[in-house]
Amino acid sequence: MSLKRPLRDGRTELAFTPVEFLRRLATLIPPPRSHLTRFHGVFAPHHALRAAVVPAESSASEDIAGTRAGPLRRLAWAALMKRVFAIDVLSYAQPDEQERALLWKRMITADGAPLARDIDERALSRQFPKMTGANIRNAALAAAFLAAAKQRKIDQATLFAAARGEYLAMGHVFSTGPL
Repeated sequence: MSLKRPLRDGRTELAFTPVEFLRRLATLIPPPRSHLTRFHGVFAPHHALRAAVVPAESSASEDIAGTRAGPLRRLAWAALMKRVFAIDVLSYAQPDEQERALLWKRMITADGAPLARDIDERALSRQFPKMTGANIRNAALAAAFLAAAKQRKIDQATLFAAARGEYLAMGHVFSTGPL
């Protein structure tokens, strides 16, 4: 890691092992349930003049009966991402046929398992149009286990059987055989 300015001893670079780097990085994370911003002076929580400088709480936090509800709950991580970065992390676009074919290729070749030459990712992509990346990963893993149990290479028929099982587990009906 290069430094902007040299340290007192003249070093301009630091070298950490991965564990040491993570240990130092973890010290920057605040403890749970602690405020990241601390107020001093009239903005401090118990200062006598705080009410004069801080606006009063709105009545939006009161329920129908007019009594104040308990402390506000923290936002879920997805709601926080949407609020802060305007990104809806829970919604995503369904991959198209080309993206599914690429996912099939990446998932099948990821672990270096022995593969047969008859694998057609595009055919799998066309036959199972509702599969997402997670479903394709599950099917590729199931195909690897099926092939290992039979002590043979992963071929198109094994991938089709695993993908069909995943498709049925997703709640979709699939009744035709491989192309």
